[in-house]
Amino acid sequence: MESLYEERTTEYFYDFAVLGALAAGNTWMPTPKDARIVDDAALDEDEVAELYTMEILNPNSEPIEAVWVKLDDALEDDDELFPSGDWNTLMLPPWQRIRHKQVIRFGKPASTNLLENTTFKYKKNCRPVVLAGVGGIGNDFTVILHSYVYKPAAFGIRGVFGALDGVVRVVDATRNRTLTLTKSDLAGRRVTADIWDKLPGGKTQATPKVWPLLRFGWNAKATTVNKDFKFHYDDGEVSEERRNLWWEPEDNKVVIIEALGIRPHANSHFTALKVSGEYMPSSRFYTVPAHNPLIFGEANTLLGWNEFFGIPRLPDLQVVMASSEGIPSAYKESGGVIHQTNVAVAANNIVVAIAGKILDMV
Repeated sequence: MESLYEERTTEYFYDFAVLGALAAGNTWMPTPKDARIVDDAALDEDEVAELYTMEILNPNSEPIEAVWVKLDDALEDDDELFPSGDWNTLMLPPWQRIRHKQVIRFGKPASTNLLENTTFKYKKNCRPVVLAGVGGIGNDFTVILHSYVYKPAAFGIRGVFGALDGVVRVVDATRNRTLTLTKSDLAGRRVTADIWDKLPGGKTQATPKVWPLLRFGWNAKATTVNKDFKFHYDDGEVSEERRNLWWEPEDNKVVIIEALGIRPHANSHFTALKVSGEYMPSSRFYTVPAHNPLIFGEANTLLGWNEFFGIPRLPDLQVVMASSEGIPSAYKESGGVIHQTNVAVAANNIVVAIAGKILDMV
């Protein structure tokens, strides 16, 4: 008797001896037939799946600038999902090598909570996309996808999804406020394959669109002494919009930041989140290379062995309601990540990473 649902692990191996070098700025996107072990990693016609995390195995320290996924040969999620795969700033390390097992998950599988079940949904296949960084890729690496796969009868099992209330409830506990949004097309419906793409993390979902958020950026220009550096794309502080770490109301986003990491410079001073002009936490984080509570990425230089720090989870998640649509006027605000240095630091020397959720309000 076959299983009605299962956790499925799919490995994609970049075999340098076969594929050759990947030049900087180019991408590699394997097909389902390139997966290890199985002949074809595509789903059966009666299956659906949700991607809940990934691992990037980069033992040769190849310059993997970023990794994202393409769903069902249609949607490339390189906006919400844009983690570094470089050795020093690896954001999705191999599980066995993560200090304190701080695995980043895109969402909670099989949940009816629409703010928890932000996994990436697909019906055919999920393919990794790897972007080569400066110098190009000249050796092997592996990307591992972790998904839950469901047959139609799985949705009748107690605890495997169920009926939806259509409510997305954003609780900002430290500021004593709650934002309640509605996905009316999902209210009162049971999860089945018929509405799979309309769920959070699905490519045809209605507004508000709910996604996982995993992204990094570095300072694209020099910092100014004792002034907040906001990693804001519109101000030229990061090189691409998909690296943006600061939001304004015209962006029409609600951003929930659950984890924050930084690889600072020797002249760094502190890091924090800032919402409506207030630092969070008010004490801020003192972040210098030798004393950094927000460190992520490789741990060799501090510990002397091949492990990685996951992106540290914040004690309390922080919410930035940077939208001019769909929320009360009193909540419309600017916010995101800030960093200060006590000496001007040249471009490309400070790297910041965040994880959480992001809601598109239009």
